[in-house]
Amino acid sequence: MTTPDRNLSLLETELRGLTDVSQVIHSVHDRDELMLLATNMVTEMLATEGSNIALTDPDTGDLVFFLGIGEKYSKLKSFHLAEGEGITGYCVRTASSVIVNDTHGDPRFSRRADAESGFTTRNILCAPLIVNDKCIGALSVINKKRSTGFDARDRVFCEAVASQIAMAIRNVQLTRAAVDAARLAAVGQAVAGVAHSMKNLLYGLQGGLYVFRKDLKKTNAEIPMRGLEMIERNFGRLFSLVREMLSYTKEHKPEYGTADPNEILRSVVELMRPAAQERGVRLSVEPQAVSGTVELDKDGIHHCVLNLVSNAIDACEEEGAAVSVSARDVGSDWIVIQVSDQGCGMDEKSRRCLFQPFFSSKGSKGTGLGLSVTRKIVHEHGGRIEVDSEEGKGSTFRIILPRIPPSSGGAGSR
Repeated sequence: MTTPDRNLSLLETELRGLTDVSQVIHSVHDRDELMLLATNMVTEMLATEGSNIALTDPDTGDLVFFLGIGEKYSKLKSFHLAEGEGITGYCVRTASSVIVNDTHGDPRFSRRADAESGFTTRNILCAPLIVNDKCIGALSVINKKRSTGFDARDRVFCEAVASQIAMAIRNVQLTRAAVDAARLAAVGQAVAGVAHSMKNLLYGLQGGLYVFRKDLKKTNAEIPMRGLEMIERNFGRLFSLVREMLSYTKEHKPEYGTADPNEILRSVVELMRPAAQERGVRLSVEPQAVSGTVELDKDGIHHCVLNLVSNAIDACEEEGAAVSVSARDVGSDWIVIQVSDQGCGMDEKSRRCLFQPFFSSKGSKGTGLGLSVTRKIVHEHGGRIEVDSEEGKGSTFRIILPRIPPSSGGAGSR
């Protein structure tokens, strides 16, 4: 039986330990470092064989093991559990702590982590990481040493530590977001200044090329046109880059007007048909009725669809692959413009980076701004853009737009 003095000593030790954990993790401004320090400390203080922190992937809902401490358990870094899988998944799904002192007798236990690491989980205590009433992951401690398992006292301590970890992670995320925003703002200002200067130079070059071609016709000179065509082609690419840079950095309000989405799609397809034929790609518009009128910035949405179709054609590496474009109603308040291709598709890493400025999978052929500009224009319309992609099987992009501008207070407002 535990004496009152013994209980008081344990309480003092735990409070001191919790204070130490809190001071340490709130003094660290790197997420991975703070998770390492926290898991090391909680593993030592609760006298366990291992511990880990798993965070929810916002895109898939999977639980991703970001850190594992203990013999063999560290092998689980980047290991995935499906949403709700295992005792850790149950903890996150219910946003409540859970103790299981006989894992193999509990139907919620998933053996996949043990199979991956070679570790044997006998008992486990999981505490949710909660930020602003949202569970973002879980802290788990594994296999209590010199004991039959975890108790209510361990639960209270683990919950307190998990609360501190969650707040620290949130603070690190906010700090990083603020730094990134400041960096992007500075980059944006620099890019805008450079782009404006380049635009003026390009207009001068464009005028020079026009005069040069006109003079050639007057003199009837017979010269090889290959070099001039190369200049004009690369001039076009440079002009496109500058236009994308200006579109990305400039605040813009859509110039709304009544438009037929199918007319926009047909215009884009006709414009891109020569490029598709050159690559042996089958480009088509699938006629689907969009009932009634739609209020949108015709030039802006034309630019978005043009970007998506151009990317889709570039993604088609095999001759005979198809790219299809369509528009349809979604209920009475929204429409969807869809661009699908039978191209190379994307892996998960590329899909996550897809809309980041200056990210491109095309190497020197891409500006890295097309999809960033596309998403920006769609967001300015009060809409959103979604993508499904599977490596080796192709991609589908969907632009989802309100029928009525958000500022009108109609169904499109959000």
